[in-house]
Parts: sequence; structure tokens; C-alpha cells
Amino acid sequence: CSLVKEEHRTAFFGEDLYINVPPKELGEVVFKPRTNYSINVVLLQGGQVLTQPQPQGNLSGPEVRLISPGHIILENLQEKDEGLYIIKSNTSSVVKKLTVFVRDCAMEQIVKYGDHYDIHVSHVEGPIALEFTPSVSPSNQTDIVPTEPPPILLFNQSVLLEEYEGRLTVSDKKVTLRSVRMSDEGGYNILDKNGKVRRRNCLNVREHQNYMHLTYGSNLKMNLYLHHSNLNVVYRSKSDHLDRPIIEQGAVVSPLDTQLEGRLTVEGAVIHMKKLLESDTGVFKMTDLEGNSVAHVYIDVEPYKLPKLTVAILSLLALVAFMLLVCLLSCIYKVHKRNEKNKKLRLLAQQSKGDGEAFRQVVHEAYTRFTEESLMQSMCDQPSESTEVTIKGLEVSKPGRYQTLPSDNNLMEMSDSGVEFNSSGLPLDSDTDGVPETIQVEKLLYIFWSRSPMSQNLSVCNSV
Repeated sequence: CSLVKEEHRTAFFGEDLYINVPPKELGEVVFKPRTNYSINVVLLQGGQVLTQPQPQGNLSGPEVRLISPGHIILENLQEKDEGLYIIKSNTSSVVKKLTVFVRDCAMEQIVKYGDHYDIHVSHVEGPIALEFTPSVSPSNQTDIVPTEPPPILLFNQSVLLEEYEGRLTVSDKKVTLRSVRMSDEGGYNILDKNGKVRRRNCLNVREHQNYMHLTYGSNLKMNLYLHHSNLNVVYRSKSDHLDRPIIEQGAVVSPLDTQLEGRLTVEGAVIHMKKLLESDTGVFKMTDLEGNSVAHVYIDVEPYKLPKLTVAILSLLALVAFMLLVCLLSCIYKVHKRNEKNKKLRLLAQQSKGDGEAFRQVVHEAYTRFTEESLMQSMCDQPSESTEVTIKGLEVSKPGRYQTLPSDNNLMEMSDSGVEFNSSGLPLDSDTDGVPETIQVEKLLYIFWSRSPMSQNLSVCNSV
């Protein structure tokens, strides 16, 4: 056997709803009203629309029209047409189950769990009545539906149901429902004194979605929207994704998880958490005692940061250290440059000193040669001058005459060591005429040397 296809559709008052079925499998359509599933109203049979479907229990189905094989229309839907439509084949096997919801909202309003819901009634002639039709979600749809008509919550400014005591109030301009819950979701009809519907409003209840960005070490104060005795609260950390119960069926869990113990407290409808850590980043999930979601609060804790004053002081110290480092590098560079300069000067001085020694050697050799040449020239220029040599009593003169000297004035004496010359009494050319000339030459060479560039460079190097 084939699986039965289930479908859920929502329509507004007065709307036409189109239904598609397999062309050759359309044999019968049966309607079960939402208020009483035990009643079966046959709308189509044998592939033909029944002109006057027989009502059961004072309930009749919607107007049905077959436009083509496999296509039918539910015309002018009303609130009474809400329910289950069962489509069967020619063999009486169920082909499709269609659940229809009918709504007519002059205003559809979304309210967060725990907030207030207002319905304006300023133009409705009183005394008014408030009729409530709870919303039936597809996930909660069952085969058993209450047979009672929609309950009257308020009549002639009096609350009729105990569960709305203290939550439902009325004035000349509006009706207010306080601390809405998921069970309050649905349609609210305002009836005038004649029982005629004047306002059709719809309420959708949604959970809270809050995001909190907190600093490291700060404290958390979180609103629960309801007293904690009506809630279940679970905390899930982002680091390990483990659920840590805080409140179970309205009672605070004791002891708490080690991560929360000593830092988290619950007071009425508020949770306090002290000294937040980065590892506390996560989500708090809140549900009511029936399991309906109330709120999801996401907290994000920033990593630890130094205080601004500390950051400013450290920045200033870093700047001073940087400036000192720059000064140190500058000094090191200057010392290095100075050492390089001194090294070059020492090298230049060594080179200049070597050049000076070489120059002095050249001058000395030149002076020696000049002196020798001067002496030779002097001897050649004065041939008439006599030179006397005393040899053991003989006086020899240049003309070639030999004279005998007295024995006590002999200038050459014999001794065991040999012949000894005594020239103290000889007037040599070098001791007479040659001396002034030699002094003049030496003076000229000194003047020449002192005025030369080489001498000046050598003086600079020696001073360095």
C-alpha cells in the first residue's frame, strides 16, 4: 500500500482554497471539523460533488466545487471550515490528509515572550466580550481536538477564566494581556453587545534573542523575563558545548557546575554572574515549564586587555627606550667613524714617516758626496799649499825636499805595536780652508730642507 500524504494549509476568511489530487483517484472527500473530529461530513462522493452535504451535529462543511478531474476548490472559507479533509480513492483507500487553518486578522502582531499584548476596542459598542481561538501548530495537531467552542476570556469587563486573573485587564480603549506565553498564541475576536465580531486580531509569540558583549572581569546581570520559579535555564559554554543546568522546574540547581559555582546567583527574575572570563562565552537557554522557548541570551566576553593608563605608561616607556636606543646607535656610529678616521691618519703618518726617513737618507748621502767632492775640489784648487808629513825625523814637503827634524819633535814614533803617526802639528787643509766652506754647504742644505713640502708634511704627521 502507498503512503498517505499529509499536508497543512493556511487560508484567510473568504478565501478560496485549491486542492490537487491524482485525477483517477478522486473518489470521496470527507471533512472533520477542528472542533470535533468525530463528525464526518461528506463533501464529494463517487467523483461527484454533493449539492447538499448532510450536516452532522449542527456542523456543515464548506462549499466545494469540482473544476476538473483532480482539482477541487473549497470556496469562501470561514472559521468553521477549519479542520481535517480526508481524500479517498475509488477503492476507499486514503490518498491525502489535508489540515486547513482559517484566519482573519485585521492586525497580526508579534510579541516577545513575557511582554504585553494590547487589543484596541475604542470603536466597539460595549459591553464587549473577548473570544480566544488558540493556535494549533502542525506539530501539535492530533486526531483528538476539544469539542468546545472557542472560550470566552472576557465578558462585560469581567475575566471568566482563572488562569487569566491578574493578566487580563480592560479599559474603554483597549484590552491588555500581560506576560504573554506561548499558550496565548492564537486569534482574539472582539464581540460587541449583540455578539457580533467587530475585531479579529492574531497574536504570535516569539522567544527573545539577546546578544551581550561584555569586557573581561565585568559582571553580568541578565533578565529572565519570568520569575525563575516558572522557568528552566541551561547554560552552554562555547568552549566545550556542554549543557550546565542552572534552574530545573523552577528550582535553582545546587551545587552548580564548578565553572559557575561561587560566581552565579539567581534572584527572582534576574541572574547575576561575577568576574566574567573569556571561557564564559556561550548561551543561556530559557524555557517555561511546558518546554516552550522563552529566550536565548548569547554572551561574548572579550579577551583580557590592559587598563588604558597602563597601556599609556608602557607606550611612553617604549618611546623613551626607543629614543635612547637611537641615541646609542648614533654614538656608536660616531665612534666608529672617528676610529676609521684615526686609522686613516695613522696610516698616513706611517707613510709620511717612511717618506721622511727616505728623504733624510737621500739628503745625507747627497751631503756626504757633496762634502767629499768639495774636499777633493779644494785639494785640486790649492796645489801650492804645502803639506808636511813627519816620519821619524824626516820632514817631507811638497816640493820634494826632505828636512831632518829634531828627535824630540818627531811626529812618528816606533813602538812595539807599530808605527804611530802624530798629526797634531800638521796644518791640514780640512782644518783650515775647508771648514768654512763645509759649514756654508750644510747651512744651505738645511734651509732647502726646511722650506721643502716634504718637511712640512713630516711636521704635520709628527704632530699628529
